[in-house]
Amino acid sequence: MRIQTRPHGHRTSHRPRGLIILLLFALPSLPQAAEPGRWLVQETAAVAAPGRLTIDLIDPDSPLLRPSPGLIRIGVRRGEWQLGREEAGFKYATGPRHAVYGRLGLDTGSGRSRAAMGLSLDLGDSALALNGNIELRKEDTSAHLYLNGAARLPLRLPSGHPGRAAAIAETSLSDKAGEELAVAAGLRWTPHPAVTMDLILLGLRGADQSLGTPVALRLTLGL
Repeated sequence: MRIQTRPHGHRTSHRPRGLIILLLFALPSLPQAAEPGRWLVQETAAVAAPGRLTIDLIDPDSPLLRPSPGLIRIGVRRGEWQLGREEAGFKYATGPRHAVYGRLGLDTGSGRSRAAMGLSLDLGDSALALNGNIELRKEDTSAHLYLNGAARLPLRLPSGHPGRAAAIAETSLSDKAGEELAVAAGLRWTPHPAVTMDLILLGLRGADQSLGTPVALRLTLGL
């Protein structure tokens, strides 16, 4: 495993920092919105409420992380539309703790098409939340199965710190060469019901491993 802490010459985006500062001033006027329907990178059974949307802002310098679709999630009755980079999809809530989803995409650079469909199941309670996810991904003529699992443990913030926090660990097993094992671990802080910050501290995918400070920073705004 190699440890990387933004080596010299590595491009670092300052956009999230500026957005965080802007949101600190805007917090009092933001609506009360729920967290997005995914944890670090894994899709859960949650969907955006009808008429609500969440917007993900993701650090572009995080190639080790598994794809995290749904940069924009638009809530409709019993589901949500998901719009990402060169792809779109829909997640349908079949019940309070389970959902099915699918998405289609096209790599405009290579011209290769891709598709995915999955089932997500939420388990546990407020003390320890669990998620199980099975997903089939197709890239051109090849198809691969992913078995995903995740756990979320609430953390107690020091006195005077707003919002709530949680530690999240996710793992994925696949029959695709080079992606047999993927792991993501980090922290989530929700300083306001409409703002979610994910600090991903560990990213592992196949033979590539990364431990950074952080591997990725994601800021999600709910409207």
